[in-house]
Amino acid sequence: MTIAELYNQFHIMSHLERHMLGVGAVGKVIVDSWTGSESLDRDVVLHTCLVHDLANAIKFDFSQDLTKFGMEGTEEEVAEMKQAQADMVEKYGDNEDEAKMAIVKELGFSEDVLYVLKYMDIYFTEEIMASSNWELKICSYADSRIGPNGILSLQERFDELIVRYRDKPSATINHPRRDEFIPLFHQLEGRLQERTSVDLEGLSDSDLEACYEELKGIKL
Repeated sequence: MTIAELYNQFHIMSHLERHMLGVGAVGKVIVDSWTGSESLDRDVVLHTCLVHDLANAIKFDFSQDLTKFGMEGTEEEVAEMKQAQADMVEKYGDNEDEAKMAIVKELGFSEDVLYVLKYMDIYFTEEIMASSNWELKICSYADSRIGPNGILSLQERFDELIVRYRDKPSATINHPRRDEFIPLFHQLEGRLQERTSVDLEGLSDSDLEACYEELKGIKL
C-alpha cells in the first residue's frame, strides 16, 4: 500500500492530506540535507510525518470547518466526508489521538513510529528538547511549520493554532506553560539548522510541493 492509497482508504480530507504531505516534505528536506553526526532513520521520519493526523477527521466540525479550511464540495461530497467521519468514530472511538494510535498499530507501523507519534506534541516540549531521539525532534518541528494552507514560520504557526483553538481550553496549544514552550521550539529550530545544509526558515510551499508525488508513492 502507498501513502496515496492509505489516504484514499481512510477518506482523508483534502486539507488534512495537504497538511500531512507538507509535514512529510519538511521532514524529507531535513533528512535529505542532514549534516549532523547523529544517524537518522529516514523511514521513521517520513512515515510518522505522513500519518500523524490520520484520525483528525474525528474532530472536524462540519458547521464551521469547511469554510475555515477553504474546503468546497458538493452536497454528495460533504455527505461522504460525514459518513467517513462517522465510520471512523464507530470503529475507533471519538478521541482522535487514541484512534490514530489504534490505526497505526493496526497497519503494522514500527514501535519507533508509534513512539514518535505519541510524543510529537507541544505538551511534551521538555521531553522533545531533552531527548536524544532526533526523529522525534524533526517530526515535532516539521508539524510546527505547516498550517492548514501551507508553510508558516514557527511563530506564525503557533499564532494560528492559538487563534484556531482559543475556544477549546483542552487543546494542547492552550497548555498553561505555552509561553515557556514556544521559545524552546525556536531553540529546536536552531539546533536542526546547525545540522542541515538547507535554510529552514527560507523553505517555501513550492519547495515542499515538489516532494508531494514522491511522498504519495512511498510504500508502507
